[in-house]
Amino acid sequence: MSLQSTSYETALASHRPLKRSGMRRTAKAMSPRKASLKRTSRKRGTKRKKVATRKSLIKKIDGLVFQIICLTFDACVECGSKDKPTTGHVLSRRSFATRWDFRNVFRQCWPCNYKAAMTAAASYHLWYVKKFGVEAFDVLYRDWAKGHKYSRLELEVVLSELLAKYTALNEANPLIRQ
Repeated sequence: MSLQSTSYETALASHRPLKRSGMRRTAKAMSPRKASLKRTSRKRGTKRKKVATRKSLIKKIDGLVFQIICLTFDACVECGSKDKPTTGHVLSRRSFATRWDFRNVFRQCWPCNYKAAMTAAASYHLWYVKKFGVEAFDVLYRDWAKGHKYSRLELEVVLSELLAKYTALNEANPLIRQ
């Protein structure tokens, strides 16, 4: 009775799975560098808490700001249309200092928002200046130019504050449900 042993090199060359102790592993997975011999200290059946990433928190906050804007404004602030609502930022949303600031965010229809973003942001700026004044625009611009990078903890605080504002607005207007 002779036992035929398969070496790592021959298994790697043939790319066939190896059988060891009842577990099926590929030759690539058996690489000594990739093999993990550490045991985890977690008990079986327990799940780890998933921590929200910055990206997912930013996405949630953007969606919540959209909901608040839809509850606050009936129609597009420029043309009065109620179709295809979006959040229109007077100054671009790339600066997190004013991205969710309600001095910077208003309801716009999709065509007005697209026009303001691509070509004619000046008309949206003029609307803002006529409505709130040049001083308010200058203050908003200074805040926008500062910039701010939120940590994950700060984003969670912003999310909880916006949730409180949304529930207050939703309770104040029970007929308006999204």
